[in-house]
Amino acid sequence: MHVAITMDGNGRWAQQRGKPRLYGHRVGAENAKVFIVEFTDPACETCAVFSPIVKRFMATYPEKIRLVVRYAPFHEGSSGAVRVLEAAKMQSRFWETLDLLYQNQQIWTQHHQVFMDRIWQLLPQAGLDLR
Repeated sequence: MHVAITMDGNGRWAQQRGKPRLYGHRVGAENAKVFIVEFTDPACETCAVFSPIVKRFMATYPEKIRLVVRYAPFHEGSSGAVRVLEAAKMQSRFWETLDLLYQNQQIWTQHHQVFMDRIWQLLPQAGLDLR
């Protein structure tokens, strides 16, 4: 049996039986019985705080958990940050870029509003080729 653990928009945990659909960005054990399905907005402060918690789960149980990340770009301008993440995926730098955006969120967002010009300045730190 597979179990997927999700968090709804109100911060409540939800449990789903059965294997979840695996579209989205994935990391972790291919044969995991536990899936964490994370709906994220790169401009969301709560998502940035939640990210290290998920990383700890993944580090503690590396052979037992599969993380699936899906976008939920609700904040103003966050669709631009999602496009950056999709471009980073094409350079195999998705996870590094997501971490960079979360760790530096206070630089490129203000009250959940995205300032794309500030994101561009950070991207070389993730190893992205901006040409």
